[in-house]
Amino acid sequence: MEVLKISSMAMDLEVDDQNVKITRKMPTRTRVIPIESIVSVEIKKPGMLAGYIYFQTAAGSSSKVKSVKDLGNDENAFVYGIASKHGIAVKIKERIEEIHKAAANRQCNNGPVSSADEILKYKNLLDAGAITEEEYNAKKRQLLGI
Repeated sequence: MEVLKISSMAMDLEVDDQNVKITRKMPTRTRVIPIESIVSVEIKKPGMLAGYIYFQTAAGSSSKVKSVKDLGNDENAFVYGIASKHGIAVKIKERIEEIHKAAANRQCNNGPVSSADEILKYKNLLDAGAITEEEYNAKKRQLLGI
């Protein structure tokens, strides 16, 4: 699949078939979010205020985005001000939903995956540095039902 990209003055966003990569320019820091750890994607078209694309993960808070201002320092958000970038944001959301749907179909075809297998998968992501310890623990609690 083609890599989808959006750039703004403050940050860059890249999405491939496995990860979302948000790079902030000042100071330079990059956040890589595995698509399998994203539970929802929220987008807002820019108008009077900037638009955004927000990637909700299992470890993130369950509340909706409060304001664009709140997203300025949120490592799971990409804020953009130009309406023409909204089309790419919509494509990114659709791509992530397609990947999730394909993964769900594979699980249905391959039979159920045990919680232990899922926890091991997330532990490997933690060890690789792809997710934070907080995200790992939240997913582990979710899988164990605690």
